[in-house]
Amino acid sequence: MEETTAMEKTDEVLAILKEALVEEAKLIEEDRFCEWYLGKLAEANALEAKVKKQFDRIMQEIAARRKALQYVKGPEFRQRVDMMLTAGPRKKDGTLRKKSVNFLTGTAGYRSSRESIEIKELEKAKRWAFENLDIAAFGAAIGKINKTGKLVELIKEHNLYDAIETLNKTPFLEHVKDCGEIPPGTEIHHAENRFYPQVENMTIPALAPSPLLPKGKNDEPSGIDSEITSAVSR
Repeated sequence: MEETTAMEKTDEVLAILKEALVEEAKLIEEDRFCEWYLGKLAEANALEAKVKKQFDRIMQEIAARRKALQYVKGPEFRQRVDMMLTAGPRKKDGTLRKKSVNFLTGTAGYRSSRESIEIKELEKAKRWAFENLDIAAFGAAIGKINKTGKLVELIKEHNLYDAIETLNKTPFLEHVKDCGEIPPGTEIHHAENRFYPQVENMTIPALAPSPLLPKGKNDEPSGIDSEITSAVSR
């Protein structure tokens, strides 16, 4: 026997509901039909709101469980992956040959991200773009606007940059790369290797130095973090 598809099941349910509504409508008095119709719509809206509320609560619970797992066991998980990577094969220059570890249930490791820039204060960034970029770059930086050539010239020549609602980040990043200057209103995010899947870092208060250890011994790093950071960034 063939399995019933989700679409077929949905069509079956809709057919049953349609038939039920038709039969129910036959029992409604003529002068109460409009009230009945609006009442059924109100019932549907109320049920939809109830389902959405339950869905949001369920999603919040799922997110809380995920965050708890990342917070409690994430650091240990990352440390284990780091140890596997540092014990793995290396290239001739000493850098790690692999930046990830494959498990039966998924993959973990490091991904290289591109250098990017973020618009933190729109007004400052718009003012800088207006005062420092040429017409072509200024036009490229403008986001939500109908950018005809004449309109871009008018914005630039008549100080109309207040009409700009968003900015494209590429011209800003190109300026940083070319000139080494970070425009006002922006913040640079340097390329980095980001660990995945995401974990919640646990902040632990620093412990008082142990009197049983030689002076300065407590502050020595384990070596894993520094080795991973230097190895994967090459």
